[in-house]
Amino acid sequence: MRVSGPFFQLGAGPVKDAISGAVKEIVTEGEHRVGLQLYPGHGLITGHYKRSVHGEMTDSLHGRIHDSNVVYGPWLEGASSRNRTTRFKGYAMFRRATQQLERMKVGIVQKHIARAIARLN
Repeated sequence: MRVSGPFFQLGAGPVKDAISGAVKEIVTEGEHRVGLQLYPGHGLITGHYKRSVHGEMTDSLHGRIHDSNVVYGPWLEGASSRNRTTRFKGYAMFRRATQQLERMKVGIVQKHIARAIARLN
């Protein structure tokens, strides 16, 4: 079997770059979405926690958004055992950001794949 064309000449580079770009954009958008939920009266007093929220690429096709292991992070999110015994149930910032990203991810990936297809053509 003989193969030819730009896809086989360039290898999977453009496709991998497109997926990596999409993951990076999703991580950046997720970091932004979590930060938008931190404002005075809603998780923001000093700004320390907001400055601790970071998105990063952990591998070429993997990313993560985290709060740099701030001690009170699980309590603010609502994932701490303390939330069950107090009136404060948490802000669910990461959960809400995840739900928003779930709705946005297809559009982001399609945009990056369209660029890769254009590059291959």
